[in-house]
Amino acid sequence: MNYKKINLMNCKNVLITNNNLNSMLSLSSLIHKDSNIFSLIVVTKSISPKENNFTTIFKLINKAGFRFVFYKLLTNLFIPFFLKILNHPVTVTGRIKKYNGNPKVIYTNNINDDYVFEILKKFNPDIILAAGAAHIIGDRIINISKLFSINIHSSILPAYAGSSPFFWVLKNNESKTGATIHEMNNKVDSGAILSQKSIIIEKYDSVLSLSQKISKLNDEILNNFFTYNINKYKKQNLKLRSYFRSPLKKDVDDFISSGKQFYSIKHVWKYIKHVIEFNKN
Repeated sequence: MNYKKINLMNCKNVLITNNNLNSMLSLSSLIHKDSNIFSLIVVTKSISPKENNFTTIFKLINKAGFRFVFYKLLTNLFIPFFLKILNHPVTVTGRIKKYNGNPKVIYTNNINDDYVFEILKKFNPDIILAAGAAHIIGDRIINISKLFSINIHSSILPAYAGSSPFFWVLKNNESKTGATIHEMNNKVDSGAILSQKSIIIEKYDSVLSLSQKISKLNDEILNNFFTYNINKYKKQNLKLRSYFRSPLKKDVDDFISSGKQFYSIKHVWKYIKHVIEFNKN
């Protein structure tokens, strides 16, 4: 579909997000441009819709090992906590509040709950954007939007669909990665591509430094897509699709033994400085 004649900034937009720091960075330019671009925000509070976060983290330690979980805690808990002490917003809703936006915000442990569906159905949105949604969004939610339901995914689809693309592209020694805006459908990360851009992976990149680069890329292509309606509708060639799950402990051990890093002290400090600079705007 081609929606180039529609002003997407003025549409009735819904955001589905986990409300974390990376999601905030990915949406910063849009929020800065119009803090009320999203009339409704649905925040997924739980890592998994099936259980509480403590249970999920415990299972993840058993499955992927402590190093993988510590990286997740570093980026989703420790770094945001430090930035909050410095009085910087670290969530999507926090950045919107900084610019005096006033969307309706609802919180859920399961994006596919009936009450979420009923709220969205009554709201009757033009566009649904998923940015760090955490949960797999079901068909009935996807099909509520009048124009389209889209997702921002941190890889060059159809390659590296699924979970933890930063980890897998580094583990597999890829030379480039990127970001993709695509339509959502009943198969994860398989819908038509609306916008896409790639970057080079440097030898020194860690998972953290790569996530910082991709959040900037997400921010750029989302801003261009909504502001200028840059829409290059292209169906994915699913014969070229690769799909990855969350890594197992053996995958993490292989990753570390090959000399790869989740983070370095230098990259942590650079990431913190990056957020502080972003929040000056």
